[in-house]
Amino acid sequence: VRAAGLGDNWAAFNERMKQIRRDGYYIGSEIDPALVGVAAPIFAEDGKVVGCLCLVHVKAKTTPEEIARLVELAKSGAARISADLAA
Repeated sequence: VRAAGLGDNWAAFNERMKQIRRDGYYIGSEIDPALVGVAAPIFAEDGKVVGCLCLVHVKAKTTPEEIARLVELAKSGAARISADLAA
């Protein structure tokens, strides 16, 4: 958790998770430094996070504009999945 920049203790981790929920996405490269992932939470009808939609791209070929596009794609896709789960 610390290596991923998600906090040094439980309180910091919990706060980071709240921030990701507020932002609606997370960008990271912890699993493979050559890749960048953009993830957006998927919510159940009761508002609990039940999964995520993660889009992965080659980091060296990813521009800031592409990251912004991936963020919007992940957020909109996760929102559609969340809505389908609630239907």
